[in-house]
Amino acid sequence: MIGKMDVIVSGVSLCDEYDLVLSNFTATPPEPKFYEIDVPGGDSIIDTTESLSGDVSYSQRKFEFEFFVEDSVSQYEKTKTSIMSFLHGKKLTFSLSWDAGYLYTGRFKVSMVKSYRSAGRITISVK
Repeated sequence: MIGKMDVIVSGVSLCDEYDLVLSNFTATPPEPKFYEIDVPGGDSIIDTTESLSGDVSYSQRKFEFEFFVEDSVSQYEKTKTSIMSFLHGKKLTFSLSWDAGYLYTGRFKVSMVKSYRSAGRITISVK
């Protein structure tokens, strides 16, 4: 069974530090990088994808985390500002509480913020 879902960025638990609840998580599988050479005058290609390293290389994968903040509007604004100062535009290492043993690196972007009467939503993208 999975315990509390959390994102730990540079050793800081986002859920504990900012009193957030992770409400949605999306991870796009990384795209494989294919390397092909078109043979002039031929009707085929030469696939060199695995020729240098013996393995397939991949592009960066994309993560998206949607957090829910239950608080007053003024406190939500403080939380949003703190999170943006900590993450927005920065390349940082992070781990996922449900994916033990794996460490990721990516550039963080606060991609959406939405405020309600007594709550808010913050969406963070990592690529």
